[in-house]
Amino acid sequence: MDALDYSASLSPEEYCRLRKAVGWPELPLEEAAAGLRHSAFIAACRRDGEVVGAVRIVWDHGYIAYFSDLMVLPAWQGRGIGKKLTQLALTWVEEQRRPGWKIKVVLIATAGNEGFYKKFGFTERPGGSMGAGMDLWLE
Repeated sequence: MDALDYSASLSPEEYCRLRKAVGWPELPLEEAAAGLRHSAFIAACRRDGEVVGAVRIVWDHGYIAYFSDLMVLPAWQGRGIGKKLTQLALTWVEEQRRPGWKIKVVLIATAGNEGFYKKFGFTERPGGSMGAGMDLWLE
């Protein structure tokens, strides 16, 4: 596999291309830019300068961190990119904890992907057609 580069930058255009490629609803660029601007953490994976995956964390700077938007281009899935992006995001959240703090990481898994998140310690809650809500307390 060609070398992959992980960085903390993601443009609204790249974000929207990823969303479209994984079948998520499209967003206006202005809305995508606002979401990225207000994210606490962003990591993107690129090959030869082209984004192939990304993850985002929205955090209240207290005890709730929302694990948002893990996306990997379909042609690049199954190569460990989602795992690496998840590890980067969870490590970042863990590094935000202060002594005595607990941070609850929550997410909404896309249907059928709950097992991926269970590998990181997330637990299922009752869910509907869009996949189960899941959470993980980092203590």
